[in-house]
Amino acid sequence: MITVEEFWNDYLVESKDHGREFMVSMFGDEDSCDGLVNLIATGKKQAGSSLLRDFEATGDELPQVGNISMVVDANGSPVCIIEFTEVIQFAFKDVPERVAIAEGEGDQSIDYWKKVHTEFFSPSLNALGIENLDDEIIVTEFFKVIYSR
Repeated sequence: MITVEEFWNDYLVESKDHGREFMVSMFGDEDSCDGLVNLIATGKKQAGSSLLRDFEATGDELPQVGNISMVVDANGSPVCIIEFTEVIQFAFKDVPERVAIAEGEGDQSIDYWKKVHTEFFSPSLNALGIENLDDEIIVTEFFKVIYSR
Protein backbone atom coordinates (compact mmCIF):
# COMPACT_ATOMS: atom_id res chain seq x y z
CA MET A 1 0.00 0.00 0.00
CA ILE A 2 1.41 3.37 -1.00
CA THR A 3 1.39 6.16 1.56
CA VAL A 4 0.00 9.65 1.06
CA GLU A 5 3.55 11.01 1.13
CA GLU A 6 4.80 8.54 -1.50
CA PHE A 7 1.81 9.27 -3.74
CA TRP A 8 2.40 13.02 -3.41
CA ASN A 9 6.11 12.63 -4.20
CA ASP A 10 5.27 10.56 -7.29
CA TYR A 11 2.89 13.32 -8.41
CA LEU A 12 5.58 15.98 -7.87
CA VAL A 13 8.13 14.05 -9.92
CA GLU A 14 5.70 13.48 -12.78
CA SER A 15 4.08 16.93 -12.81
CA LYS A 16 7.01 19.10 -11.75
CA ASP A 17 4.37 21.03 -9.74
CA HIS A 18 6.37 22.03 -6.69
CA GLY A 19 4.66 25.26 -5.71
CA ARG A 20 1.33 24.14 -4.34
CA GLU A 21 0.21 22.64 -1.09
CA PHE A 22 -2.50 20.02 -0.97
CA MET A 23 -5.13 18.78 1.40
CA VAL A 24 -6.36 15.23 1.84
CA SER A 25 -10.05 14.57 1.18
CA MET A 26 -12.25 11.64 2.04
CA PHE A 27 -15.58 11.92 0.26
CA GLY A 28 -18.76 10.92 2.06
CA ASP A 29 -18.59 8.79 5.17
CA GLU A 30 -16.97 5.41 5.78
CA ASP A 31 -19.93 3.58 4.21
CA SER A 32 -20.17 5.67 1.04
CA CYS A 33 -16.54 6.73 0.58
CA ASP A 34 -15.26 3.94 -1.66
CA GLY A 35 -18.22 4.17 -4.03
CA LEU A 36 -17.77 7.95 -4.35
CA VAL A 37 -14.01 7.60 -4.84
CA ASN A 38 -14.63 5.08 -7.61
CA LEU A 39 -16.94 7.58 -9.33
CA ILE A 40 -14.20 10.23 -9.08
CA ALA A 41 -11.48 7.90 -10.37
CA THR A 42 -13.60 6.93 -13.38
CA GLY A 43 -14.46 10.57 -14.16
CA LYS A 44 -18.19 10.23 -13.52
CA LYS A 45 -18.10 12.36 -10.35
CA GLN A 46 -16.74 15.85 -11.01
CA ALA A 47 -18.17 17.80 -8.05
CA GLY A 48 -18.78 17.58 -4.33
CA SER A 49 -21.00 19.59 -2.00
CA SER A 50 -20.82 20.63 1.65
CA LEU A 51 -22.74 22.81 4.06
CA LEU A 52 -21.33 26.31 4.37
CA ARG A 53 -21.98 26.09 8.10
CA ASP A 54 -19.62 23.09 8.34
CA PHE A 55 -16.79 25.29 7.06
CA GLU A 56 -17.77 28.05 9.48
CA ALA A 57 -18.01 25.67 12.46
CA THR A 58 -14.62 24.06 11.82
CA GLY A 59 -12.86 27.25 10.75
CA ASP A 60 -11.76 25.55 7.53
CA GLU A 61 -11.18 27.80 4.54
CA LEU A 62 -13.61 27.55 1.66
CA PRO A 63 -12.28 25.73 -1.39
CA GLN A 64 -10.77 27.98 -4.04
CA VAL A 65 -10.27 27.51 -7.78
CA GLY A 66 -6.80 26.05 -8.27
CA ASN A 67 -6.67 24.25 -4.91
CA ILE A 68 -5.64 20.62 -5.15
CA SER A 69 -6.65 17.71 -2.99
CA MET A 70 -5.52 14.13 -2.66
CA VAL A 71 -8.55 11.84 -2.65
CA VAL A 72 -8.26 8.83 -0.34
CA ASP A 73 -10.41 5.76 0.09
CA ALA A 74 -12.05 4.65 3.34
CA ASN A 75 -8.75 3.08 4.46
CA GLY A 76 -6.84 6.33 3.90
CA SER A 77 -5.06 5.03 0.80
CA PRO A 78 -4.48 7.62 -1.94
CA VAL A 79 -6.44 7.16 -5.16
CA CYS A 80 -5.99 10.36 -7.18
CA ILE A 81 -5.32 14.08 -7.00
CA ILE A 82 -7.98 16.57 -8.05
CA GLU A 83 -7.88 20.28 -8.84
CA PHE A 84 -10.82 22.57 -8.13
CA THR A 85 -11.99 24.28 -11.31
CA GLU A 86 -15.04 26.18 -10.01
CA VAL A 87 -16.68 26.87 -6.65
CA ILE A 88 -20.30 27.99 -6.31
CA GLN A 89 -22.78 28.60 -3.49
CA PHE A 90 -26.56 28.22 -3.51
CA ALA A 91 -29.46 27.49 -1.18
CA PHE A 92 -30.18 23.78 -0.78
CA LYS A 93 -33.68 24.28 -2.22
CA ASP A 94 -32.17 25.89 -5.34
CA VAL A 95 -29.63 23.20 -6.31
CA PRO A 96 -28.73 23.69 -9.98
CA GLU A 97 -29.24 20.72 -12.27
CA ARG A 98 -25.60 20.91 -13.35
CA VAL A 99 -24.55 20.18 -9.75
CA ALA A 100 -26.69 17.03 -9.61
CA ILE A 101 -25.24 15.91 -12.94
CA ALA A 102 -21.63 16.73 -12.03
CA GLU A 103 -21.89 14.86 -8.73
CA GLY A 104 -22.45 11.72 -10.82
CA GLU A 105 -24.54 9.81 -8.30
CA GLY A 106 -27.70 7.78 -8.87
CA ASP A 107 -29.78 9.00 -11.79
CA GLN A 108 -28.09 12.43 -11.56
CA SER A 109 -31.43 14.16 -10.97
CA ILE A 110 -32.08 17.03 -8.58
CA ASP A 111 -34.51 14.81 -6.64
CA TYR A 112 -31.86 12.14 -6.15
CA TRP A 113 -29.26 14.76 -5.19
CA LYS A 114 -31.60 16.25 -2.58
CA LYS A 115 -32.46 12.82 -1.16
CA VAL A 116 -28.88 11.62 -0.67
CA HIS A 117 -27.63 15.00 0.56
CA THR A 118 -30.50 15.30 3.05
CA GLU A 119 -29.45 11.89 4.42
CA PHE A 120 -25.76 12.82 4.39
CA PHE A 121 -26.25 16.23 6.04
CA SER A 122 -28.78 15.01 8.64
CA PRO A 123 -26.20 14.16 11.36
CA SER A 124 -24.87 17.74 11.10
CA LEU A 125 -28.24 19.47 11.31
CA ASN A 126 -28.71 19.20 15.08
CA ALA A 127 -25.04 19.83 15.82
CA LEU A 128 -25.12 23.01 13.75
CA GLY A 129 -28.56 24.14 14.94
CA ILE A 130 -30.09 23.88 11.48
CA GLU A 131 -33.87 23.71 11.48
CA ASN A 132 -34.59 24.23 7.79
CA LEU A 133 -32.17 22.56 5.37
CA ASP A 134 -33.89 24.13 2.35
CA ASP A 135 -32.54 27.57 3.26
CA GLU A 136 -29.00 26.44 4.08
CA ILE A 137 -26.17 27.53 1.82
CA ILE A 138 -24.34 24.75 0.03
CA VAL A 139 -20.78 25.05 -1.26
CA THR A 140 -20.07 22.96 -4.35
CA GLU A 141 -16.61 22.55 -5.76
CA PHE A 142 -16.21 21.27 -9.31
CA PHE A 143 -12.98 19.43 -10.02
CA LYS A 144 -10.94 17.42 -12.46
CA VAL A 145 -8.56 14.55 -11.83
CA ILE A 146 -5.00 15.73 -12.50
CA TYR A 147 -3.12 12.63 -11.30
CA SER A 148 -3.77 8.97 -10.68
CA ARG A 149 -1.72 5.80 -10.87
